[in-house]
Amino acid sequence: MSTGTGERTEGVAPVVPVAGEADLVAPERRSWRGVWLRALSLLSLVAVWFVASLFLSPNVLPGPVTVVATMIDNLGEPETYVDLGTTVYRVVAGMLIAVAGGLVIGLIMGLSKFGEEFLDSWVLVAFTVPSVVYGILAILWFGLNDAAAIVAIGAPRCPPSRSTCGRA
Repeated sequence: MSTGTGERTEGVAPVVPVAGEADLVAPERRSWRGVWLRALSLLSLVAVWFVASLFLSPNVLPGPVTVVATMIDNLGEPETYVDLGTTVYRVVAGMLIAVAGGLVIGLIMGLSKFGEEFLDSWVLVAFTVPSVVYGILAILWFGLNDAAAIVAIGAPRCPPSRSTCGRA
């Protein structure tokens, strides 16, 4: 490195200017515009729903007032919470299976060249199958029961779990 006087100084790091308080930029204030636009969008959706429910049978499309009233009635029934617990169980079990399967697949593919080459096509096919297909196959294979619901939740998420474990 050379100084302005023509001397060479080896091993000396260049001086980096430090930002002072005058160099700091004030953080930009967030606008409420985005929040209001999102709220307006949701209100528009409810308005469209309400208007559409006026033209269709309540069996086809019940209105928002009917849906909210029924939901409040259902929250007063103990069976609702049993059903909610069953749903949470299915979702958690399916996600645990997906994470475990994805982790195993990712480790095999990430730690072994043979594993990566062997499983790559399988994972690629699993990525391209729509989630609804897994649900239909689970019902066909297992019937309408907890196992089908767990597989329908877990199977579509297994390949994406793998993608977080494989090589970059």
